[in-house]
Amino acid sequence: MIVTKLAYDGARLYINPYTISYILDGDDTTVVGFTNGHTYEVTASGIELRRLIDEETKSLCKECKASLQE
Repeated sequence: MIVTKLAYDGARLYINPYTISYILDGDDTTVVGFTNGHTYEVTASGIELRRLIDEETKSLCKECKASLQE
């Protein structure tokens, strides 16, 4: 899971990287769109979110492959 903060109140938002549909970079905030149609403005940069998504999905793939080999 990826943890970021909502832009409007600073509450934590936990993101499953497989549920993200798109990321739009704005001036002060980043908009994250989800496969269920919801969108949220977050304080993390789009570049940082993409990096975290890449790391998270790679680690999940390693776990899946390891469990299949057992």
